[in-house]
Amino acid sequence: MNVGKKQLLTWCVLTKIRHTHRFRHGYSNRKALVNTTTEDNQYERLAYCVTPFYRKPYDAQLKIKETILKTSLQKVINIVRHTRKAQYSPAVKKLDEENDGQFCSLVGVKPAPEIYGYRNKDEMSIGPDVTGNNRVVGLYVGKGRSGKVVCVSPKHLVIMKKKHVDIISAYQDFLDQSSYVKYGRSSTMGYWDSLVIRSSQQLDTMVTVMFRARQKSVDDYQEAREELCQFFQQGPGSHLGVTSLYFRPSFHSYWSYSTAHHVMGSRHIYEEVLAHKFRISPDSFFQTNTPAAEVLYSTIRDYVKQSGAATVIDVCCGTGTIGILMADLVDDIIGIEIVKQATEDALFNAENNGVTNAEFVCSKAHRFLRDELPQWKKSGSTMAVINPGRNGINKKVVNALRQCKEIHHLIYVSCKPSGNVLVNFADLIVPMSHKLEGEPFVPVEAVGVDMFPHTKHCELVVMFNR
Repeated sequence: MNVGKKQLLTWCVLTKIRHTHRFRHGYSNRKALVNTTTEDNQYERLAYCVTPFYRKPYDAQLKIKETILKTSLQKVINIVRHTRKAQYSPAVKKLDEENDGQFCSLVGVKPAPEIYGYRNKDEMSIGPDVTGNNRVVGLYVGKGRSGKVVCVSPKHLVIMKKKHVDIISAYQDFLDQSSYVKYGRSSTMGYWDSLVIRSSQQLDTMVTVMFRARQKSVDDYQEAREELCQFFQQGPGSHLGVTSLYFRPSFHSYWSYSTAHHVMGSRHIYEEVLAHKFRISPDSFFQTNTPAAEVLYSTIRDYVKQSGAATVIDVCCGTGTIGILMADLVDDIIGIEIVKQATEDALFNAENNGVTNAEFVCSKAHRFLRDELPQWKKSGSTMAVINPGRNGINKKVVNALRQCKEIHHLIYVSCKPSGNVLVNFADLIVPMSHKLEGEPFVPVEAVGVDMFPHTKHCELVVMFNR
């Protein structure tokens, strides 16, 4: 490995670490911020870390994001030119020259229809306040003068719904009166931990409460579950309109994934997007800004229409949103998702919306594309739409996409076009090699969709052909 590749790997790793839990942990690594959080400036510090553009006019925010996206598109060419010189082919050079150093042209950034109170999902931690004497339900924002990590209430953040803020405030009251606290008399059994709130435009609200369990059996802390249920069903939290309540225990000193146990109300919430209704479970992925998601999905629909594809493969399909919304444009939809619960939601959503030309498979993406897709009966040309997590896809999926001869068009949607995502773009466009088999894709154009007003983040949609 030469020096250039080492530098690139280090850059990618650091970028990944810095942006992990970008909302739950609002802190910045700048010393000027993390060591100066006080009672007077705590809310301003949190607002600056989570929503750094909140004081800028929205038009100015969009211009900044357009510049950021153009820089990302330029970095793709730089990755190839400086760390993969042998792959800087005439085709890649042509892209470089035709697009002013970018690997494709950016046609602009589409604004979000709503820029305040738009988040439909929020995850809160529980930690010491700025004095170190009290527990606060909120977001971490570095260290206070005591040198300890500080947790700050998000009640002043402009991107949060008032209903979410009210639930957070009620959960704070619940903690203050509960015996299941970290250092309380019942801490040997377990204690309350973080909180996840999801809501929809249909006024459904799902609350999932994490409980740091000391015992292995759920029956051992039935009392804690009943205490939670009583608070939201008949107690002070009953007026908040929580329609679905879940209890998720963790049996380790560190946070780990575990099954969410239904406590009260419906097992799901429902959201409507472009006249389609979608069921959402506690672990299902769904875009955090529904009005802006409609802009995003409309953009994808436009690209599908332009391509003339007859089959769409929705990779990382989640609850099936993209595939279901494209179903009227093509003959066949195939959705691939590794999370079983999300696949079940996708199947339900297709049936609930009267979609009969969609099938959803619970499988690893690269295995399905490599082993199963060639056996499926498909009509006409095929388009793949991929909307992965913020760290993009791994090499196996990239290779599977390149080697899948059936795929003639590709739409890549990224909520964080940096780090490994840019490496993905480079891997898709470079010539065939022993590490990257299959014909490369040719980028056509890119467009930004502002899913996260007041933050530095922006969704990027890139259209490829071959």
